[in-house]
Amino acid sequence: MAQATLYGKVAPGEFYRKAGARLTEDADPSQIAHKVGTSERTLPLLRAYHSFDKAQVVMLCEEGLIPREDGTAILRAFREMEATGWEQVRRGGGHGLFSGEAYLIEKLGEEIGGKIHLGRSSGDLNSVSARIGLREKLLNVMEAELKCRDAYLKLAERHLETVLPTYTMM
Repeated sequence: MAQATLYGKVAPGEFYRKAGARLTEDADPSQIAHKVGTSERTLPLLRAYHSFDKAQVVMLCEEGLIPREDGTAILRAFREMEATGWEQVRRGGGHGLFSGEAYLIEKLGEEIGGKIHLGRSSGDLNSVSARIGLREKLLNVMEAELKCRDAYLKLAERHLETVLPTYTMM
């Protein structure tokens, strides 16, 4: 049975970002190629999308933009996604950065699941996710730096009395 939406009738399992809802044809292959793929390289970006989706729901509830019941339903759906393996769910849907939104619409219907997109653009999703990914990389660099520092300190402790020659001006 087709679901009536603001954009017309959408068959079960179809989403408003697919042909037949708002659009009249599928996306160009060059656009599809830019979606999040299945390689391990894309996992940090997918993780960032997932984190941002959950933070978006919390913000929407805290600001009173969506009812708390809807936010609770959305966060529960994300927990179910995580219990079944969020990486596979997000990669398997074929919706790239909108994989969370597509999952929610399929799970909860457009009336509730579609609310996650309130107050944000695709650009927001990209820029925040890039910053989350950068933060993750910086934290990894900082952790490696601290390990290196600890190794130098342990080495220095073992050689407190070691005399080392040095050369000044060659």
